[in-house]
Amino acid sequence: RAVADAIAAQCPTLPLDIIGLGCGDAAAEIRLTRYLRALRGQAQLQLLDISLPLLGHAHATACAALGDGVEAHCGSFHDLPVYSHLLPSPGRTRVLCMFGGTFGNLENEVLWVKSTLAGYAPGDMLLLDVAKVRAPANQPDLIRAADLRMRIGLPPVEREFLLGPIVHYGGFPADEIELQPELDTSCCPVPGSYGVRQVARVRGRRFGAALIKRYEPRLLGEALEWLGWKPVDLFEEPQDALVLLRKV
Repeated sequence: RAVADAIAAQCPTLPLDIIGLGCGDAAAEIRLTRYLRALRGQAQLQLLDISLPLLGHAHATACAALGDGVEAHCGSFHDLPVYSHLLPSPGRTRVLCMFGGTFGNLENEVLWVKSTLAGYAPGDMLLLDVAKVRAPANQPDLIRAADLRMRIGLPPVEREFLLGPIVHYGGFPADEIELQPELDTSCCPVPGSYGVRQVARVRGRRFGAALIKRYEPRLLGEALEWLGWKPVDLFEEPQDALVLLRKV
């Protein structure tokens, strides 16, 4: 709701297009659109995901919750510039959303923003949902002490999920696989960030099972401001943050 208030304050008159990039089940996008409609009355929801089953579920849920003004598009947000219907149009403001840590799954976040979002117009907005650093990135000992991902083993369900492809395709018994966290301070081009890798080892082989990136939100905003996306608001919780930016 606070994010909706901030978006409405930045765009007091124009109709809005909320674009969920890699929307998954679209739960957060649906809530945001509902709040914006209550404030403005004019907000459409555009959903983009590469998984057709997920997209179908998200679209059905959004239509049930919001009624009309919902569209679904099966595709990759890496190919965003080729989807002309999701690019800027006169008289509307686009709000690009990446919830659920999707931004942290990008191989190079800065390059993606620089290239993929280059065509968006001044006034368009970008909302990023990111995990926060647990300690300064240049103090690895503090990170290892403060970040639970570095200190505590994974829950059984998550371990089974991560090891599933290695067991299925590699043919290794799950009880032989050792899963350990590794700190990676060079995986992200955003200053102040770091990553925690889950590395699986079995019979002399090493598999990267997962990578979770963590950010210092204000430094993330500064890095993207160089690319023309100015931070306009920041919503922080103890472990996560929503960063709202506007194209200038």
